[in-house]
This record gives sequence, C-alpha cells and structure tokens, in this order.
Amino acid sequence: MPYAAIIHTLAWTGMRPSETCGLRKGDLDLATAIVRVCRARHSCEDGPTKTGSAVRTVQLVPQTVEWLRRIQPLHVRPEDFVFTNTDHRPVEPRKLAERFHDCLRALGIRPRGVYALKDTYISIALSKGVEIAWLEAQTGVGYATIRRHYGQYVRTAGADQIARLTGGESLSRIRAETPR
Repeated sequence: MPYAAIIHTLAWTGMRPSETCGLRKGDLDLATAIVRVCRARHSCEDGPTKTGSAVRTVQLVPQTVEWLRRIQPLHVRPEDFVFTNTDHRPVEPRKLAERFHDCLRALGIRPRGVYALKDTYISIALSKGVEIAWLEAQTGVGYATIRRHYGQYVRTAGADQIARLTGGESLSRIRAETPR
C-alpha cells in the first residue's frame, strides 16, 4: 500500500519524486490538507530541493489526505518518513521508478518515468483552467517553464476576459448592435 499511496500523492500534487521520498511526518498537516516541501532525497541522503522556489506548501486533494491517513502508523514521530518500503526503510526515487515501471509493464502501459506524473498533473491542471500563479506555487515550477513545456494546455483568454475588462459588457452584445 505505501507504493500506491506515493504514486497517488505524486499524481495529485505535482511534487517531484525526490521531494515526495524526502517527506517526513512532521511535514504533513492532514487536518488542513497541506504538506510542506523543504527537502529532496537522492541516493539515500536528504538534500535541498531542486530550486529555491521548490520549497513550498502544497495543497492536498481530499483523496490524497485519505491515502496518507491510511498509511499513518499508530504512533507518529515528526522525523519519520511518510513513505517507506516493505522493509520500513525510506522509499528511494530510483527504486520507486523501478516499481513504477513494473506496474506499467504489468498493465500493458507504455513505460515512462515516474516524473511523468508531475507532467500529467500540470497538463491536467492547465486544461482545467487553474490559475498559473497557483500552479507555480503548488509545483515549484516557474511561469517560463510552464509556458515552454506545457503551453499547449494553457487556456487562451477569450470573451470572458473582455467582459472583465469592460465591466461585464460582452463581445456578443457589441457584435449584435454593430450595423452590417
């Protein structure tokens, strides 16, 4: 179950695998549905996040909170890792990627990296019209990178933006009143 929980967390938060593997119980606040990202884990060691802007507070969807509650032990210490393997050791990003590939192969899905979950999260969020500023804060990915890599998913501003600019006057009304 810890692997299912970590995959769900990756898919629904936009966190990097190294950030997720570095999470400690003290980084979680399930009552307010947030997680504080302040470190990354590589080669069995904690280190800094990829960038300074990657240190952030991430909002959790209710289903992620439920997954995280399911894997909480009875006694929680703030320094304990959130995600552990079957030997109760911290999940390492490299091993997580191997398990992810195993699952994809078993399901007959084209192999891809576990980092693709972050890409999917960003693409879906943009397709749903989330504000880019919120997405930057949620994922730790800057605006320029979002535009460069995920630009095709950014909704283009249309008539609703014109209505905001004109105080509610819509373009369709203006067209209807324009003589031809």
